[in-house]
Amino acid sequence: MESHGCKPLITEPTRFSSTVSPSLLDHIYCKLRYTKQIAGIAIFDVSDHLPIFLLLSTSINRKSEKQIIRCMKNFNLENFLIDLDEALSPWNFNTGSTVHNDFHEFIHIFQKIINKHAPLRKLSRREKQLQAKPWITRGLLTSIKNKSRMFRKCYKCKDATLIAQYKNYTNKLTRLRKIAKQQYYFKLFQKYRSDSKKTWKTINELHSTHQKQSSDVNSLKLNDGTQTSCPISISNTLNEYFSSIGVSMGNGIRPTNTSFTTFMKSISQSSVLDGTCAEEITA
Repeated sequence: MESHGCKPLITEPTRFSSTVSPSLLDHIYCKLRYTKQIAGIAIFDVSDHLPIFLLLSTSINRKSEKQIIRCMKNFNLENFLIDLDEALSPWNFNTGSTVHNDFHEFIHIFQKIINKHAPLRKLSRREKQLQAKPWITRGLLTSIKNKSRMFRKCYKCKDATLIAQYKNYTNKLTRLRKIAKQQYYFKLFQKYRSDSKKTWKTINELHSTHQKQSSDVNSLKLNDGTQTSCPISISNTLNEYFSSIGVSMGNGIRPTNTSFTTFMKSISQSSVLDGTCAEEITA
């Protein structure tokens, strides 16, 4: 690698085991000579390999996705309804405007009032982590931090007693995390037992770690070749397309004189279920 001008940036052992000596198995090679480079090892017990990192100075500005929620800390339902009623009272529905315009005006007024009583705010890093794993309580977060501190002590001093305490603490913490996850989803299924939609959503969350994110259609190319960003035009175009797709595809099928019965296998024996009634069921 060095013959091609690549310089190794990780020079310390990254894998530790109780049975073998420390070894350097994780590498980062870099060929950039005039770029500021900061490489190192992060002392975290995510696996038996210590994570490695490389920081490069770059001029590329990437916009991170901001997760936004409403702050309900000072929300008061009674005051919200009073302000909403005062905002909607002077509004006259009989002005001859269309339903679409009335709906958009209502949404505008509603969002203005809700932003006053429950303003939007960005999620903190800790809140994002809690949303990804909502069963992780504050007590478990504190225990995870203690486990990381114990690992760093073991990494520095290599004391057999500390290592034994760390392994015992890790096993207990792993068991508590499993119990917390089981209890969280048990309560969730009990809460949604009468709602099949939310029940299946919870099941999909358990089976898949990467959920498909829905994306809004901000613009659409119409049949005449023009581009539109009007929500009403986008909705009408999509509705017209999906409501007529069956007919348009059916028109493309060539007519035939062959009956569908020719594709059915002949059945020598068959069974018929007669109709039933409430009296027969309750008998």
